[in-house]
Amino acid sequence: MAPVLEVSDLINCGVYVFTPEIFSIIHDVFLLREGRADVRHVSTYEAQQLTRSLPTDFVRLDQDILSPLAGKKKLYTHETMDFWEQIKTPGVSIKCSALYLAQFRFTSPHLLASGDGKKNATVIGDVYIHPSAKVHPTAKIGPNVSISANVRIAAGARLMNCIVLDDVEIKENAVAMHSIIGWKSSLGRWSRVQVEF
Repeated sequence: MAPVLEVSDLINCGVYVFTPEIFSIIHDVFLLREGRADVRHVSTYEAQQLTRSLPTDFVRLDQDILSPLAGKKKLYTHETMDFWEQIKTPGVSIKCSALYLAQFRFTSPHLLASGDGKKNATVIGDVYIHPSAKVHPTAKIGPNVSISANVRIAAGARLMNCIVLDDVEIKENAVAMHSIIGWKSSLGRWSRVQVEF
């Protein structure tokens, strides 16, 4: 009788929680692979492919670690119905940031910034500004902007669909759109950063 193949509608989102025992398991796989590499005559096709194609210090998480653990009933899953998105590109990061900012309207509205361009910067749509950030009142921020700790935004700056990481300086009249501005970066006066995804 042929084995029954069970198909699931669940996906692996790539988030793992391991006990420290995982390092012993990785070490054992490494030693096994190193031992196979030393064998001159290999009998199985799979072992030949393994020794030809992978370096001895290469361990595959899914095939070498997770599959054997599942077979020993030492691997468990957690099913969630919460929001999940695979983040592999900067464009998806910006999209996810916008989704979280939109969610804040309902779950944590106190985290969203507001401003009318008089005492505070003009804020359009969903915007988060870390309390330690300094934003000039003539700056225009939003929609979908997340500003991290110790950011300094000068007069006339314009930010839209951005993630601004810690310790960034955005100088006078600089524009950043559809971008992630990296830690400790500086955008010069009248500069423009715009990425199309």
